[in-house]
Amino acid sequence: MIKDINSEVKLFQNDLLTRFQLIIDNKRLSHAYLFSGANGSGKETLAMWIAMRLFCTNLQSGFPCCECNECTKILLHNHPDVIFLDPNDDNIKVDQIRLLKKEANLYSVEGRKKIFIINNAELLTNSASNSLLKFIEEPAKNTYIILLTNNLNVILPTIVSRTQVVFMKLNNEVDQIKKFTEMGLSKDLSKSAVKLTQDSTCVLNEFIPNDWFNELVNLTKIWFLKLLNKDLASFNLIAQFLSLNENKTKQKIILNTLVLPFRDILFKKLNINGVCFLETNVDINKFVKTYTVSDMLNFVNIVFNAKRFINNNISLQNIIEYITVKILNDVIH
Repeated sequence: MIKDINSEVKLFQNDLLTRFQLIIDNKRLSHAYLFSGANGSGKETLAMWIAMRLFCTNLQSGFPCCECNECTKILLHNHPDVIFLDPNDDNIKVDQIRLLKKEANLYSVEGRKKIFIINNAELLTNSASNSLLKFIEEPAKNTYIILLTNNLNVILPTIVSRTQVVFMKLNNEVDQIKKFTEMGLSKDLSKSAVKLTQDSTCVLNEFIPNDWFNELVNLTKIWFLKLLNKDLASFNLIAQFLSLNENKTKQKIILNTLVLPFRDILFKKLNINGVCFLETNVDINKFVKTYTVSDMLNFVNIVFNAKRFINNNISLQNIIEYITVKILNDVIH
C-alpha cells in the first residue's frame, strides 16, 4: 500500500503545506531550507512532499498523486534525483558531503533537478558543516537542499543564516488521536500511535493496513509480559517480530514500540501522566511493585541504545535478540 503523504502532511503541518504549495506554484522555492522541530513534527514527511510535488508526473489538483513512478520511488527512498543523507556512526562526515557535492555538480551539468534531504543535521561534524556551507553558498543549478534537525542550537550559525529556517511545532495530541481514530484505529491504539509519532519519524499510514499495527502491539505486550516474568519463551517470539518486518520504516516502528511498555511502567512509578500502551489491557501494578525506577531506566536505555544499531546495518533479528537477552539477563539476576 502506497501511503497518502498528502493526508500525513495535512495532519502534521497543514499550514506549512499550504505555504509550500504557493511557493512552488509561484516558482519561488529557495535552494536551501532548514526544518527545525521536535521528533514527530513531520520534518521528513514535509521534505518528501516537496520532492514529490516537484517530480510527480500526475499532479492531482496541485497535490502529488502518490502513485506514479516518480512518487513511488521517492516514497521508497530510491529515486536517483532525491537523495536522503543519514548519519553514519552517529555523525555526518565530510566525505558524505563531498559525495553529495560531486553528485550535485554532475547532475547540474545535465540540467536535471536534484534534491538532497539531510536528516539529523545536528550531527554534522565541523569539517562536514564547513564543506556543506560552501555548497550552500555556491549552489549548483537546479539543486535544492533541505536540512532536518531537532536541535537548531548546534547547527553552524553561518549555515543557519544562509538557509530559510522553517520552525515546525508538534500538532495537538488530541487532534492527532482523533485523526488516527478516523483512519480506523481504536482509541487505545491511537494513543500508542501518537506516542510513536512523537518519538520517531514514523510513517502515518504504515499503522493502518491489514491490522499490522494492532498485531505489533499485541505481540509487544506478550513479549513484555514474558520478559518481566522471567520467561525464557520471550526469546521464541522474535520470529513473530521478524514476520512483521516488511521494510526499513517498519523496522523503526517495531523498535520504537518495544520502548513503550517499559516507559509506561516508569511513568506509573513516577506518577507521571502519559501512560498510553498498557493502561487498558494489562495489569501493570505487579511490575510497578516489583521493579525499581533504576530497573526501568535501565531497560529503556537498553532498547534506546540498541535502536541505533539499525544505522550500522545490523539486522532487526540481531537487534531484538540483543534487547531480549540483555533484559532477560538483568531480570533473572
